[in-house]
Amino acid sequence: MDNRKQGSRSALRAMVGFSDPSAVAPYPADRRRITRECAQRRRDGESPMVLAAEWSAHVKALLDPTVAATGSTGRGEATPWSDLDAIRVSGGPAPRLAALIDAGMADANGVTADDPHLPRNEDLWRRSAWIWSAHPSGGLGVVKMGLLADAAHPMRAAAAESVPGSPMVADMLRDALSTTIPSLGRWRHRRKTIHVKRDLLTPVVKLARWAALASGSEALATCDRIAAADDDHLDHGERARLAAAFETFFALKVDAELGTVDPAVSTGPVRLPSQAGAPPGSAGDPHLVTLAALPASRHDALRRAANDARSVQRAVGFRLSTSGYAPDPLLDCGESR
Repeated sequence: MDNRKQGSRSALRAMVGFSDPSAVAPYPADRRRITRECAQRRRDGESPMVLAAEWSAHVKALLDPTVAATGSTGRGEATPWSDLDAIRVSGGPAPRLAALIDAGMADANGVTADDPHLPRNEDLWRRSAWIWSAHPSGGLGVVKMGLLADAAHPMRAAAAESVPGSPMVADMLRDALSTTIPSLGRWRHRRKTIHVKRDLLTPVVKLARWAALASGSEALATCDRIAAADDDHLDHGERARLAAAFETFFALKVDAELGTVDPAVSTGPVRLPSQAGAPPGSAGDPHLVTLAALPASRHDALRRAANDARSVQRAVGFRLSTSGYAPDPLLDCGESR
C-alpha cells in the first residue's frame, strides 16, 4: 500500500479511534478533513464501496453494546456525510452514541435510539417483527421492519424469518415502488438536476431490501441482498441490471459528496448548485447533481443505469398488480411469538 493511501486510512482511524467518548474532536472540521482524504483515495482509484465499508465499520465499532447501527451505516454503505441512525438492543447507558450525536453525526430528523415509538430491546424487536409482518400498515410497520432489517445485529434475522409469505411482502414492495426512478433522457439538458440519493439510490435500496427479505435472506449490503433474492422475486437478468445500476448510482453519490468524479472518465469534479461540502439539506446539498456538469460518458452510463433500474421496477410492479405477491393463506404469521 502506498504512503498516501496508508495516510488516508490513518486519518480515518484517527477521527473515529478515540477511547474516551468525551474526546471527540469537532465533527464539522473533521468531516471536511476526512472528505479531502477520501477524495484523494478516490482519485487514486479506490472503490467507493470500499471507502463506505471502511467508514461504516469504524463507526459501528464505536457504538455502545446497548445500541446497533441501522440505515446506511448498518448496511456498510455510509460515508462521512451520512447521518448515523441507531436503535436500542438493550437497556443501559449509551455514552459513546451520545458523544457521536453531540459531534454532529446524527440528524435531528433521523432515527434515534431513544425514539419512544421503537422497541427498546432485542426481544421486543424480534416479537414485533411478526406483528408488523402480519399487519404492515399499522404503526409504520414497513418503516420499522426496514430499520430492523438494516441493523448490524443478529436480531435482524427476525425480519428475514417473518416476512416471507406475509402481507409485508406486498406492502414493502409498494413502498419501494412509491418513487419511480426518472428517465434522464438522451440529452443532458432535458433534466437539469437529479437528487442522487432520493431519486436514484433509495428506490434501489428499498427494492433490494424487499427482495432479500421476501426471499428469507438477512443479507445487509444492497448488492448482497440483490444477489440473495430468489427467482420468484427477481430473475437473473433483473438481479444483474439492478446490481449494476446500484453501483453506478452509489459511485455518483460518493463522488458528489467528495467533489470528485470517476478519474477514468473525467479530469474535474462534478459541479453542484453550490460548493461541494455543504451540509445535507442546505442549498449546497451534495446529492443534488447538475447533469450538464457530468462528462458525456458518465451521463450515458447513468442514463442506462436509470433505464435498467426502472425496467426492474416496472416488472415487479406488474407482478404485484397481478397478485403475484399475495400473502400465503396458510402462513402462520406467528403473532403470538
